[in-house]
Amino acid sequence: MRRLPLSLLAAFAVSAALSGCIRRGPSVQTLSPALRVMTFNIQSGRHGLDAVAGLINEAHPDVVALQEVDRFTGRSGGVDQVEGLARRTGLLHTHFFRTTSLHGGDYGLAVLSRYPLAASSWRGLPTNGAEPRGVGRAVVEAPSGAVSVYVTHLSNLPFRGRLREQQVRAVLGFMSEGGPGPAMLCGDFNDDSRSPALQRVREVLEDAFGRAGRGRETTYPMGLLPESRLDYVFTTDGLRAADAWVVREEASDHFPVVVDLLAGEARTET
Repeated sequence: MRRLPLSLLAAFAVSAALSGCIRRGPSVQTLSPALRVMTFNIQSGRHGLDAVAGLINEAHPDVVALQEVDRFTGRSGGVDQVEGLARRTGLLHTHFFRTTSLHGGDYGLAVLSRYPLAASSWRGLPTNGAEPRGVGRAVVEAPSGAVSVYVTHLSNLPFRGRLREQQVRAVLGFMSEGGPGPAMLCGDFNDDSRSPALQRVREVLEDAFGRAGRGRETTYPMGLLPESRLDYVFTTDGLRAADAWVVREEASDHFPVVVDLLAGEARTET
């Protein structure tokens, strides 16, 4: 059975929040069919773009938020991984967000979409001398309205927890400036769901897996050590997770997360 197309009943702008962050508004009451989104750290395609594209094609998402993407780097054979994945998946509307130059090319984040992208913007994040990081926004022109898709990749290593808190504040501040339609935030946060950084995100956004997840939530296998959950999809009001799962197949050092989102009007309960 074919999935129904997205029908957004209303564009819901992300409002500026108290103390510079986003406030969660009224409950979503009127819901319509799903937009399927995937977030995936592809590890610069070290297992091959065919393997990455295979997992994307199996999940059949409408939008994919990618981290650790190479374009024209020597270590990845000089190819444009965004173009290569678009061609292999049929998700032909793309935008690449350059984070830094690396190995003779560019390295960063990307969005692949089944639907046209109307606009994009970028904001660098604080790093305190660590590797450059940022957050990108691509506006997806879904069949009945716009959705703002934010993608990020926070700093790694356990001792950088406070830095990730600073980065989260910057991401939420960027989102609070507003964008067309409801919004989602996808990415590799390099932190446990119980961390202060992730708790801060949950104060203003809804954790899609926390709401609708099934199966194991961990996304980063660590051999003999316990697996970690590092990869997330969060939503503003106007989008609600109806289903969420982790694709536990190897095409990177991370497993991708897939979420079906319902869209609808935001109404205040009485």
